[in-house]
Order: sequence, then C-alpha cells, then structure tokens
Amino acid sequence: MLDYVEEYAPEQRIGIWGASYGGATAGLALGYEKMDERIDFLILDCPISSMKWMVEQEMKSMDIGIPVSYMTWCGNIINKLKLGFTYQDADVADAMKDVKTPVLVINSKIDSMTPYFMGKDIYDRVPENNREIWTTDNAEHCEIWLDYNQEYRDKIDDFLKSHK
Repeated sequence: MLDYVEEYAPEQRIGIWGASYGGATAGLALGYEKMDERIDFLILDCPISSMKWMVEQEMKSMDIGIPVSYMTWCGNIINKLKLGFTYQDADVADAMKDVKTPVLVINSKIDSMTPYFMGKDIYDRVPENNREIWTTDNAEHCEIWLDYNQEYRDKIDDFLKSHK
C-alpha cells in the first residue's frame, strides 16, 4: 500500500492513523519493517500493545477450567509452528522502541477493551523526542473522537503542525 501511495502521491506527507487493532498493526509495521523512514507521522487511537495480554483476557472469559497460563503457553507454540510468529513478535510496545517517526498516542483511562496501560506502554517505548500522548478520563474504546470531538481535532491538528 505504501508503494502505491508513494507512486500516486509523490512528494506528499504520508501518515498512518490506526485505531485498536489497526493501531497495533501500524505500530508493528513501523517497528519491524523499518517503514518509519517512509512514514511521516503515526497516530494510534486506543492501540493494543500486547497480543499476549489480549489473548489471555479472551481465554479468561471462556472459563473452561484449563489454566490460562497453560493455554497461552500452548497457543504460543501452535502460533510459532503454524503461523511462524510468537506473541512476543506481536508486542507493539517492543516494536516501537527504535521508531524515528513522530507518534501520537490517544487513549482513555476507562477504556475496557484496550486499557490505559496499553497506550502508555507504547508511549514509554517510543524515543522521547518523537512522542506525544493524550489521555482522556472517561471515553469508551475508540469513542474519544465522539466524546471530545473538537479537542480531538485540535490535538491532531497541533500534532501535524508540530511535525511538518
């Protein structure tokens, strides 16, 4: 997709804006594929930082009587054998540790799908001169833009202006 955009919009700034799993995908792409040299900015709205944590939460909700730690361990082995990656390979916070692209993390303290710590983990791993975080107190998952619409717009605008 990036090749396509570069071909049909040459000399334009290119950014990625991902929410939830989309934020995780964008973070992994920049971190592992070294795409940060081709991307001018990254906005992560309620991003997932840890695949392992998400899998564990889902397994806990199943309540099937098998310890979650054992199911996670087995699932990690199956992922590696069948899909070629482990849960650690999909750790967004870890992938972002050397990203040169400016990153804005947007999250909420009451988000039950991607808790506050996920956005904070990513923010903490991005090099200090390339990161910003905006946290609200009371918006549900991916609803910050609804609950704080004008402030959301202003934060994005300020971020983009400061990273031309």
